[in-house]
Amino acid sequence: MKTVECKCEVRDPALLEALLRRRGATFIADLAQQDAYFRVPDARLLRRECPDGPPEWLFFSRRHVARPRVCSATCYSEIAARERFGAAPMPRWVTVQKRRRTWWRDGLRINIDDLGALGRFVEFETRIGARGDAEACENRISAARREFALLLGEVIAVGYAELAENAIDNAADARRLGTGLA
Repeated sequence: MKTVECKCEVRDPALLEALLRRRGATFIADLAQQDAYFRVPDARLLRRECPDGPPEWLFFSRRHVARPRVCSATCYSEIAARERFGAAPMPRWVTVQKRRRTWWRDGLRINIDDLGALGRFVEFETRIGARGDAEACENRISAARREFALLLGEVIAVGYAELAENAIDNAADARRLGTGLA
């Protein structure tokens, strides 16, 4: 599956949801998710757990750029992931806890993610069709970003795993500085 996606900081998630509702978006789901990321060459691998369903594995790749970008992903069940990546436990890179509220409007999935201390973000995502219409998908996302611009902050060039890794590194640096070990 190929999608085009773009993540941005969101200044006021409640106001964004009110505006989505007013403009005809459909509320889809409110989920607590735990994403465990694993390091793999040239891609990302995560195991997503939700309280009300079986875990799923996502193997995906995308560029780290601060604009809409193409993402190629494959979703695996627990059994299929073990067959593909092996049964031995893999070392975790980072784990991200989030609350995701998903909306749908005009072929655009809008995920509003609360990552606690890491921040609040919105992810605009649309699927690339059989004709490979990536440019049309990018235009749809850019239009949504313009429409909601007053509620959005910076575009995020990296994924949530990198944000979590940076937070861990910053906390370790702060501890070293606080103890005089830096």
